[in-house]
Amino acid sequence: MASFVPYLFDRKQFFSMKGMPPNYTPNYRVYIIRHGNGTDYSKVQISDVYLEYDSRTMSNSVFVLQIRHESL
Repeated sequence: MASFVPYLFDRKQFFSMKGMPPNYTPNYRVYIIRHGNGTDYSKVQISDVYLEYDSRTMSNSVFVLQIRHESL
């Protein structure tokens, strides 16, 4: 995740990141996405964003997104 720190995101991103260690906050926007078949759509919302640390090493982490979705 350290590689994302220098990038400036616009207002359309689905989370904000502040402080060190990073504190992630979802913006709760709803995004409409088109499926790969080109005709179907779904609405998607990121409801939680966090890092999950490996308790054994405390160095490996996983970026977790909890997603809510519904077909339109």
